[in-house]
Amino acid sequence: MLNLEGKVAIVTGSGEGIGRHIALAFAQQGASVVVLDIKAEAVRETEHLIGMEVGAERVLALHRDISQSEEIDQTVADCMERFGRL
Repeated sequence: MLNLEGKVAIVTGSGEGIGRHIALAFAQQGASVVVLDIKAEAVRETEHLIGMEVGAERVLALHRDISQSEEIDQTVADCMERFGRL
Protein backbone atom coordinates (compact mmCIF):
# COMPACT_ATOMS: atom_id res chain seq x y z
CA MET A 1 0.00 0.00 0.00
CA LEU A 2 1.01 3.58 -0.60
CA ASN A 3 1.85 6.00 2.19
CA LEU A 4 0.30 9.31 1.20
CA GLU A 5 0.68 11.04 4.59
CA GLY A 6 1.20 14.75 4.10
CA LYS A 7 0.04 14.69 0.48
CA VAL A 8 -2.96 16.53 -0.95
CA ALA A 9 -4.88 15.00 -3.85
CA ILE A 10 -7.49 16.67 -6.04
CA VAL A 11 -9.81 14.03 -7.46
CA THR A 12 -12.10 15.21 -10.24
CA GLY A 13 -15.37 13.40 -10.79
CA SER A 14 -15.20 12.08 -7.25
CA GLY A 15 -18.85 12.58 -6.44
CA GLU A 16 -19.64 8.98 -7.34
CA GLY A 17 -18.38 5.84 -9.03
CA ILE A 18 -14.69 5.25 -9.68
CA GLY A 19 -13.78 8.82 -8.70
CA ARG A 20 -15.41 8.37 -5.28
CA HIS A 21 -13.53 5.11 -4.73
CA ILE A 22 -10.23 6.73 -5.72
CA ALA A 23 -10.80 9.67 -3.37
CA LEU A 24 -11.66 7.33 -0.51
CA ALA A 25 -8.62 5.13 -1.21
CA PHE A 26 -6.29 8.17 -1.24
CA ALA A 27 -7.75 9.30 2.09
CA GLN A 28 -7.36 5.83 3.59
CA GLN A 29 -3.69 5.92 2.56
CA GLY A 30 -3.17 9.19 4.43
CA ALA A 31 -3.78 11.93 1.86
CA SER A 32 -5.96 14.95 2.37
CA VAL A 33 -8.47 14.94 -0.47
CA VAL A 34 -10.18 17.66 -2.48
CA VAL A 35 -13.41 16.16 -3.82
CA LEU A 36 -14.60 17.79 -7.06
CA ASP A 37 -17.73 17.10 -9.02
CA ILE A 38 -20.34 18.98 -11.00
CA LYS A 39 -23.07 17.26 -8.93
CA ALA A 40 -23.47 19.12 -5.62
CA GLU A 41 -25.30 16.35 -3.74
CA ALA A 42 -22.78 13.73 -4.86
CA VAL A 43 -19.91 15.92 -3.58
CA ARG A 44 -21.58 16.17 -0.17
CA GLU A 45 -22.09 12.40 -0.03
CA THR A 46 -18.43 11.71 -0.81
CA GLU A 47 -17.36 14.33 1.71
CA HIS A 48 -19.46 12.60 4.36
CA LEU A 49 -18.03 9.16 3.56
CA ILE A 50 -14.44 10.38 3.70
CA GLY A 51 -15.10 12.42 6.82
CA MET A 52 -16.48 9.36 8.59
CA GLU A 53 -13.53 7.27 7.45
CA VAL A 54 -10.58 9.58 8.16
CA GLY A 55 -11.94 12.80 9.68
CA ALA A 56 -13.54 15.93 8.28
CA GLU A 57 -10.31 17.94 8.55
CA ARG A 58 -8.78 15.89 5.73
CA VAL A 59 -11.46 16.48 3.10
CA LEU A 60 -12.52 19.54 1.12
CA ALA A 61 -15.61 19.08 -1.04
CA LEU A 62 -16.18 21.50 -3.90
CA HIS A 63 -19.06 21.64 -6.35
CA ARG A 64 -17.22 22.77 -9.46
CA ASP A 65 -17.29 22.59 -13.24
CA ILE A 66 -13.65 22.20 -14.20
CA SER A 67 -14.39 22.87 -17.84
CA GLN A 68 -14.37 26.53 -16.73
CA SER A 69 -10.85 27.91 -16.20
CA GLU A 70 -11.92 30.30 -13.45
CA GLU A 71 -13.30 27.36 -11.47
CA ILE A 72 -9.94 25.58 -11.77
CA ASP A 73 -8.18 28.70 -10.46
CA GLN A 74 -10.64 28.94 -7.57
CA THR A 75 -10.16 25.24 -6.77
CA VAL A 76 -6.40 25.67 -6.49
CA ALA A 77 -6.86 28.77 -4.31
CA ASP A 78 -9.33 26.94 -2.03
CA CYS A 79 -6.98 23.98 -1.74
CA MET A 80 -4.04 26.21 -0.81
CA GLU A 81 -6.15 28.05 1.74
CA ARG A 82 -7.37 24.85 3.39
CA PHE A 83 -4.28 22.64 3.21
CA GLY A 84 -1.43 25.06 2.46
CA ARG A 85 -0.16 23.01 -0.44
CA LEU A 86 -1.17 20.96 -3.45
